[in-house]
Amino acid sequence: MHDPNTWKRWGLQVADRTLRSGTVWRHYKGGTYQLICVARHEDPKISEPLAIYRQSDGLDYWAQSQSNFLGEWEPGHHRFWRVR
Repeated sequence: MHDPNTWKRWGLQVADRTLRSGTVWRHYKGGTYQLICVARHEDPKISEPLAIYRQSDGLDYWAQSQSNFLGEWEPGHHRFWRVR
């Protein structure tokens, strides 16, 4: 498994970071997750989209803000990166 941040150091293009239904993402701890959809919060004061996803082999669903899902767990290291 390659750290996507290594690709940046090598000067290579990092995988597409666009959230699309059905795409598969790898968590920095190693699990793979399928993005189900991007949703809006019911509260109109919360305008940030939510990533709705599930573990590829699981039944539980999670929701996380788009910025959290695409964000870094520590500087220079993405929380998730797209694998397909």
